[in-house]
Amino acid sequence: MLHEINSVDPKLRIQVGSFRIDPQGNQKLNDIPLARSEVHLYEKLEGICTNLQNYALSTTAEGGSVYLRKVSSSGQVATGVNLQSFGDMGRFEHTCHNLVEDHEEDIIPALQSLTNEDYHEIICIDLASVCTAKNITEFEDLKRKLTYTSEAEGNKAASDADNLKNIHLNDEDDDENDDQDDDDGKSSDDDHRNEL
Repeated sequence: MLHEINSVDPKLRIQVGSFRIDPQGNQKLNDIPLARSEVHLYEKLEGICTNLQNYALSTTAEGGSVYLRKVSSSGQVATGVNLQSFGDMGRFEHTCHNLVEDHEEDIIPALQSLTNEDYHEIICIDLASVCTAKNITEFEDLKRKLTYTSEAEGNKAASDADNLKNIHLNDEDDDENDDQDDDDGKSSDDDHRNEL
């Protein structure tokens, strides 16, 4: 979300305030940057739960679960950690919408004043109380391991991994078939001896 806020052209501005005219014929309007305006932040916050298809579940070293971005805002695919798709995307989206709805009045002012990556801690721990400092540390550790490649490179890496997995599985099948052939050879030898 911070990326989307910071990617807005700093020259874009919006007028906010009262549109009423005082007795002298003046309006009390302020010209502020669009990126941190309440209107813009509400719009971005409303759409945050629809972007969940860009995220996937990853397991931390301690066995916990963390949600990481699997597709960057520029369309690059994440590699470097094991990412698994959600089981029930609808349930996850519903939870997201409830969380945003319950805390949007606190999140918007926080986003207006925050300018660094600490917003995870402030929103997740202080405002919403849905995670701990340990969760944030695990998230940051896994996030550092992520690298993003073009979709073609990511697909090639996934394809290479699948090919290696298939080769390994085929080797195991060949070993099983060799063992079965050995057993078949013994039984046919025994059958031949019984005929004599």
